[in-house]
Amino acid sequence: MGFLESPLFHVTQIVDSLDSAFDTHRRLFCRPVYYVGYWDVASRDAIATIAGGVVIEGIVPHQQHGSYS
Repeated sequence: MGFLESPLFHVTQIVDSLDSAFDTHRRLFCRPVYYVGYWDVASRDAIATIAGGVVIEGIVPHQQHGSYS
């Protein structure tokens, strides 16, 4: 108990641009890239790629007062 019994591993990258990350993920992993959307709870916008049982997520944090928080 207290842990997730799943073979799925999740890697999160903080990126400056989702457009750039989308293109990089598509070319690097040769897999579909999905727009995950904006999540208000975490204040972030994201994309995701699944490669070999690993979820690679590129996120752009919500910008506040001219800097990323």
